[in-house]
Amino acid sequence: MLVTRYQIQTDLFQGRYTIAICGDLHDKSRSGKTCIKHLEQVRPDLILLPGDIVENHAFPLGYGLGFLKTLASMAPCFMSLGNHETGGRHHFIHGKDIILSSDSDFKSFLQSISDTGVKLLNNEYVCFGPLVIGGAPSPLWRDSDHHLFTKEPDLGFLKTFSETQGYKILLFHHPELFEKYIASFPVQLTLAGHAHGGQVRLFGKGIYAPGQGLFPKLTSGIHTCNNFPDRQMIITKGLSNNTPFPRLFNPPELVVLSLIGT
Repeated sequence: MLVTRYQIQTDLFQGRYTIAICGDLHDKSRSGKTCIKHLEQVRPDLILLPGDIVENHAFPLGYGLGFLKTLASMAPCFMSLGNHETGGRHHFIHGKDIILSSDSDFKSFLQSISDTGVKLLNNEYVCFGPLVIGGAPSPLWRDSDHHLFTKEPDLGFLKTFSETQGYKILLFHHPELFEKYIASFPVQLTLAGHAHGGQVRLFGKGIYAPGQGLFPKLTSGIHTCNNFPDRQMIITKGLSNNTPFPRLFNPPELVVLSLIGT
């Protein structure tokens, strides 16, 4: 597993935070256990999870919940929902159409995440010292005919969140939607995943990412908004994979951010 370290300085507070960023586990126990060993060495002040930890909310009892419970015992943890956690009522999985029959199923799933001790931020934000941490769920959905479509995120929440005082960190799963929906709001840092590092990496670049197609531009690293240089995004390559096609030249990644107030 690759441990990637970044450093960001800000004059919005004084002090220092070590932040672990974990995304796209997809219920895989092997990657999760390796990640936990690294976290024991890093000893972060907080752990942020921008979605797709649990593979699918039709199957909420996999390894992901145990992973979250372990992380919550190590440090304060905050999580947003990825597309595999929001999904839709219909999921075509292993040749079977899995239909969730009511809203109560989804609410029960959300409660199972909260019961791990992780704070789930579903169009919500919390204050952590001088940090304001918000979470917006994935707007990617699958309809009854298994067609994927993208809804608009809750812009009202984003506006309210962005107007709070403090250094704002938004957990939002989709890097490809950063410029379209997020960057216009005064949020200092967005954390994303979803791209899996481009699945196959050649010459330091990814080959394919969902929502971006071939030769995607947003698969890893720190990115600065073109029109607003004070707004950045970190994309984690993720801890695992959810497709039969393997990751090549693209090891799982734990991101460790040193956020330094001057």
